[in-house]
Amino acid sequence: MGESPLEENLRRLTDEIGGRVSGSPEMAKAIDWAVAAFRAAGVEVHIEKYLLPTTWSEGNTRLELLGPVQFPVSLVSGGLSPATPPGGLEGNLIDVAAARKPNLRAPAAP
Repeated sequence: MGESPLEENLRRLTDEIGGRVSGSPEMAKAIDWAVAAFRAAGVEVHIEKYLLPTTWSEGNTRLELLGPVQFPVSLVSGGLSPATPPGGLEGNLIDVAAARKPNLRAPAAP
């Protein structure tokens, strides 16, 4: 067996094309790349159109800490997650790296 293109294919899809949420420009780039790769390998391939009733793309994702200590927090939205209400959300911040199981219990009902 010779060298596998698997690692290079993964690098191209993740580093060059990026996330490929259905209906996104990145998905279209990934399809074009895959079709070209299959054809270059001598595989007969075609694409089929379909209607996806719901699509999602990450909007303006940010986290603002309102406590006495302010610092930047990196985060991303989960795919198909709902929009934040106009007034935002407020909650406690848990440092999971320092957490112990008793500290992670569910908060008491209001």
